[in-house]
Amino acid sequence: MGRLKFAIDANESPALSNSWDLLFPTHEFVHVRSLGLRNDSDIELFAKLPGEGFDAFITRDRAQLKRDDELQALKESGLSWIGHKEPAARGPRSLAVVVASYSIAIPHIVDLIENASDPLRFHVKLTPHGAGQTISAHRLSDNQKVALPK
Repeated sequence: MGRLKFAIDANESPALSNSWDLLFPTHEFVHVRSLGLRNDSDIELFAKLPGEGFDAFITRDRAQLKRDDELQALKESGLSWIGHKEPAARGPRSLAVVVASYSIAIPHIVDLIENASDPLRFHVKLTPHGAGQTISAHRLSDNQKVALPK
């Protein structure tokens, strides 16, 4: 298959495509806003995206898999679906969590899509992002541990 083309849902930041394009230059990440499809329903997106050469759809709208009409449209589209839950973090931290999580997941997702005979559904687990989950800190002067924010 080679180059995969990922559509990024309107509920995601357009900045995601820039980050992932830099990290994964052999694939293409396009936000629906840049396609002029920002206001299209999910069903309309699922009908249009395959004709534009897209292989997969990235979203935080996990309810798409629970709404019968959207799930049917997704199945008929031939797109793989990639989703994640809403990050607890807000603002730039939220974006950082999503970029980090997908940066780890995308190589695995690509391998699976390239070797699959049918579209797949992926749930990306968000990277732990609390201070205590990602770093430890100590004073240089005496090597005493510094308390981290919760």
